[in-house]
Amino acid sequence: MPTNRSTKKVKILTLNIPNLSEDEAKKKISNMLKKRNCAKIYTPNPQMALGCKNARSLTALFKRADLLLPDGIGLIIASHILKDPLKERITGIDTAEFILSFAEKNNLSVALLGAKPNVATLAKKRLKTRFPSLDICFTHHGYFEKSGRENEIVLKKLNFASPDILFVCFGFPAQEKWIDENAKKIASLRVCMGLGGALDVWSGKTKRAPKFVQRIKLEWLWRTLSDKQRYHNFSDVSRFLFLIFLQRKNKKY
Repeated sequence: MPTNRSTKKVKILTLNIPNLSEDEAKKKISNMLKKRNCAKIYTPNPQMALGCKNARSLTALFKRADLLLPDGIGLIIASHILKDPLKERITGIDTAEFILSFAEKNNLSVALLGAKPNVATLAKKRLKTRFPSLDICFTHHGYFEKSGRENEIVLKKLNFASPDILFVCFGFPAQEKWIDENAKKIASLRVCMGLGGALDVWSGKTKRAPKFVQRIKLEWLWRTLSDKQRYHNFSDVSRFLFLIFLQRKNKKY
């Protein structure tokens, strides 16, 4: 079976995922943070891969990203089923905390955008206890119109704050669409990253899975069982795996 190793990418449904170790990803991001090119980072999981499979516009949007990180363990399992294994799972929130540490050490500023009112402000307060020298120069909730006048006001405030790094936490696909359309309008940005529910975690509103659950790569299952609204994830995973086996059978790479 042919593989994509020469290009260092693994095709999972319609997404081409770079085959990087966590250390390799961190090195790549460190290089991004040294430039002012506004690199876009997304963190796909099986639900996102399904969404892209169902919408060509989302696939095209993800292709325009500068880096995709396989956040979901389902992508790692899929890559093994396809006999083109990704090196390891690289979680979005752990990568973001690496970025925060890098920012603190290198005097880079950070903006937090998303979640319900006051959550980003609380996340800033709690993050400052962990990264006391970190410059979090901007916070704003995600409850605004993502186009038109309200969006322009948020962009104006972001440009005034001039962050080097922006974490956008609207959830998929709203955050990726917003980044694709707006990140380039913020002149100071070096990295813009879609980060789902990270602000809820950093604020203490939502707790991450226990460490042992994280170690055995079942954080998604812990989150699903902890929240009835996530029960649809089981059917999504089943459909995702069906499509992966179909991809393997058809060998349409």
